[in-house]
Amino acid sequence: MNISSFLKPELVNLDIDSNNLEEILLSMTTILKEKNLIENEKKVLKKLLERERLGSTAIGYLSAVPHAKLKELKAPLISISITNKEINYGNNGEQVRFILLILSPQETPIVHLQILAASAAFLRKSKEILSKILKEKDKEKIISILKSYESEES
Repeated sequence: MNISSFLKPELVNLDIDSNNLEEILLSMTTILKEKNLIENEKKVLKKLLERERLGSTAIGYLSAVPHAKLKELKAPLISISITNKEINYGNNGEQVRFILLILSPQETPIVHLQILAASAAFLRKSKEILSKILKEKDKEKIISILKSYESEES
């Protein structure tokens, strides 16, 4: 499963200045709403925060993968946010700068799990690629870095 196939430059958010998880997730869902990719950003935010209460989606290496399944989606959505500084993510005190938001249709739980697995594999195996991404200021180049990693892995 290639994460990059779901990414678009307009869904990559750079220079996030907030240190509040809820604010960051709201800004991510608001962009999806503005692009007419979701119907209700506050409903999606609520689902994401409910998932975080079950256990933090921070996975180490300054990364988190918040995710939810939604009835109204026809296809998976992936969005990236990169913060200017490390933020405390959730209740476990994990430090995060790279947030990969995954939203999937509720009817395709296997696809959701495949995307989560691919995301976790990428983030755990590739510290140096993530380091390049965190330094990059061009949205297209971020997607290109991710694509190059995926092509090396296949």
